[in-house]
Amino acid sequence: MANPIDGLGSLNSLLKPFTMSESFQNTAANSGEIDFQKLLLEALSETSAAEQAAQSAVEQYQIDRGTTKSEVFVEMKKAELALRLTMQIRNKVLEAYEEIKQMRM
Repeated sequence: MANPIDGLGSLNSLLKPFTMSESFQNTAANSGEIDFQKLLLEALSETSAAEQAAQSAVEQYQIDRGTTKSEVFVEMKKAELALRLTMQIRNKVLEAYEEIKQMRM
């Protein structure tokens, strides 16, 4: 009997844009530190790239260049998830800032 969870293996390719790049992982592993600013800028650039890919897929579909509706849908969902992730990161950073701001010295 086939394992129903095996069908979820394709999700790894969808989630790949949300993981740290190889160069960033190597830098973090070598130094033992994670540069938060670099991580945020990388997340923003990945979000922008996902949005541009979705826009490109929509344009390719509209001019009938071989892009299917499902490909457009997948690209749009990737962009939506990237934006949601970025917004959640922003919200957590703002919460942390507000908490630090309220600390008494």
